[in-house]
Amino acid sequence: MPKSISLLFTLALFSTSGEGLAQSPEAPVEALFNAMRAHDGEQLAAQFTNGALLQRAEPGGNIKSNDISQFAGFVSQTDKHLDEK
Repeated sequence: MPKSISLLFTLALFSTSGEGLAQSPEAPVEALFNAMRAHDGEQLAAQFTNGALLQRAEPGGNIKSNDISQFAGFVSQTDKHLDEK
């Protein structure tokens, strides 16, 4: 009997440990654009994992990679209105 109680406790622990940590798929995207609108490069960079790639398609169809820290620096320093809506 103690083994089954132990197993039940372990299952209960794992089933509740992730509650509150889940976020919607849109949350990081919203945070990214909120950081851009606020010109907060530090917050923008925090939305990416280490080693993440920032890529964009050029008009000719070529894919160009950009450094996230450089983009974050641009966002912090620019006076442009940064809103993709």
